[in-house]
Amino acid sequence: MGKVTRIATSLNLNRGKLDQLREVASRLGNLRSEAWHRFGSIDGVNLTHRQIRDKWLAENRQFDVPARLWKETLRDTFDDICLYREAAKAKVRKAIAESV
Repeated sequence: MGKVTRIATSLNLNRGKLDQLREVASRLGNLRSEAWHRFGSIDGVNLTHRQIRDKWLAENRQFDVPARLWKETLRDTFDDICLYREAAKAKVRKAIAESV
């Protein structure tokens, strides 16, 4: 489960396409923020990104971006949440071990 950042470059990218890309990035950023807010706490424990995705599909949520993009953004965000959670557990275990 590695993180990858992709930077795309383009020659001849016109202003309209650049504006569309910025809008999609903004919408995905809002989705990422919502996922962290809702599921980065106790509400996200014992859930998987697939359960959240299925719930959102059942609710007929609209994100105004291609489904592939919002689903991948949700998966990536949920993976980050799980990594942070595991790192927090490791710190707690270490603190407990040092206090004993």
